[in-house]
Amino acid sequence: MELPAVKSIRRALSLAAAVTVTGLTGCASNPATGGSDFVLMSEEQEIELGEQYRQQVLKTFQVYPDDSLQDYVNFVGQRLAAVSERSHLNFTFTVLDDDKVNAFTLPGGHVYITRGILAHMGSEAELAAVLGHEIGHTTARHIVRQHSGSTVMSTLGAIASAVTGSSAAGSATNYAGAALVQGYSRKHELEADTLSARYLARVGYEPDAMIEIIDILKQQEKFEIERARLEGREPKIYHGFFASHPDADTRLYEAVEEAKVYGTGNPAMSRPTFFLSQLEGIKYGNTDTGVLRGDTFYHSTLGIKINFPDGWAIQNRGALIAMSPQEDAILRVSAANMSKSLTPRVFLVRDLKVARLRDGRDVTISGMDAYIGIADETKSPFGRRPVRYAVVFDDRNGQVYVFEGAGKYDQTSLAADRYFIATIFSLDYMKPKDHSIAKPPSLHLVTAERGTTMEALAAKTPIQDYPVQKLRLLNGMYPDGQPEPGKIIKTVR
Repeated sequence: MELPAVKSIRRALSLAAAVTVTGLTGCASNPATGGSDFVLMSEEQEIELGEQYRQQVLKTFQVYPDDSLQDYVNFVGQRLAAVSERSHLNFTFTVLDDDKVNAFTLPGGHVYITRGILAHMGSEAELAAVLGHEIGHTTARHIVRQHSGSTVMSTLGAIASAVTGSSAAGSATNYAGAALVQGYSRKHELEADTLSARYLARVGYEPDAMIEIIDILKQQEKFEIERARLEGREPKIYHGFFASHPDADTRLYEAVEEAKVYGTGNPAMSRPTFFLSQLEGIKYGNTDTGVLRGDTFYHSTLGIKINFPDGWAIQNRGALIAMSPQEDAILRVSAANMSKSLTPRVFLVRDLKVARLRDGRDVTISGMDAYIGIADETKSPFGRRPVRYAVVFDDRNGQVYVFEGAGKYDQTSLAADRYFIATIFSLDYMKPKDHSIAKPPSLHLVTAERGTTMEALAAKTPIQDYPVQKLRLLNGMYPDGQPEPGKIIKTVR
């Protein structure tokens, strides 16, 4: 027996399907796979859509300011595009000034790759594998196919909701539509991998570079999972919903082997030494969040600096966290937008909701109005403890800087208070000479000697959190690799 609501939904979907067949459907031969695709736009419309998106991308991201690197990446990309099934498109290849490990393509052949993913590559063949993958998304018209699927699923949902009067029917079809556009499906990703391996072989690169770049991305994923576990949060995994196909690796290896009918590639074309030379001096990390040099933190955008106690471990995780060598005292420094109607004390009491203040007083720190005090029985990383607070108003930047310090064994007094006070009063505006010291971290190449370790290299870098793990990721040695004597190693300084 069929419920009336079910019958209504069936009729609605049948009607929607009829409307789709008569008014929306378009089929086109896929230039890369030879199959028949369901698409709703012509190639001219695809190119026009890509140009619109390109303008948005250039408003959102900065192009990396290195003409030599841009020309090199474009050279590699154009070689691959020339052997693709849509070589007539006006492909563009652009390096973005972004630290994320990412690459993406827009309709019509606009390919973008970040300096973040470039920094983790070790050869020209790996670069070609990523660019070839993005070209594959374009030649197989994945974006167009997803756009078409999303449009139809939205139409189906609207019609079903209208006919049945039930939002549940619309939600069901919209969920399916969301699955089509939530990143590429594993099917599309594997198709792009397959096409990339084909293009690599046609140009003369080894198709196995496709496996190498996937391994690099897997290392990133493993690190993110471990980092999320340590930080007590959910990992941020790219396309996590589709990423766990049980035989994905087997299918990828098969695709790479099949590509070798076009050629097995010339190892000399990988040019690892030349490729690495192109990365010398490239910016590393998020350069908008400041840089640590020795015990001093510089934030060039805000134009401020803070001196931390000697030997304290400092990490930047949205807020600056400084931990004493014995891990028995912690100081947190954060920033917020300033309200001109408040005083530092009012901000501390009203906005931060800090009560039971004692030993409080108004002070001036480097010309900035501030208030310092101690709040008893306050929540801290060590439990309910007295916390040293300081709120500093920076009129120049419209920012409020908040300092919070606590000790593991504190009861009424703060054992590390002299360190907290010294750090608070060290806040100052950067001088002209400071800006040269505070240059963003960048990649540099060194040759490993006998006895060189990742731990020793990490000790000399300004990387503020997980320096050993991040250096290993840069060099394809995660989780526990060590450099071999004579090998070129990427480090950060």
